[in-house]
Amino acid sequence: MSNAFLLGRRTYQIFAAHWPRVTDPADPIAGALNRLPKHVASKTLERVDGTGSSLVRDVVKEVARLKQRYARELQVHGSVGLAQTLLQ
Repeated sequence: MSNAFLLGRRTYQIFAAHWPRVTDPADPIAGALNRLPKHVASKTLERVDGTGSSLVRDVVKEVARLKQRYARELQVHGSVGLAQTLLQ
């Protein structure tokens, strides 16, 4: 189980356009995506909305701090460019 999500800008924008409209409390995907913090790797966005969400300007410097912040997973979804940066 995840404590938070790390998303690239495009994935965040896709998620933000869809998941907040899924309000069924029994939906396990919508529940997690709407409730948990989202950390968005972007150099162009000015702000992000959502519970505990924040912008990550420098993934290389900030991802270790984010991983220490949560007891469980910091999940990455989609975000091919972000995943490539993390692998490097």
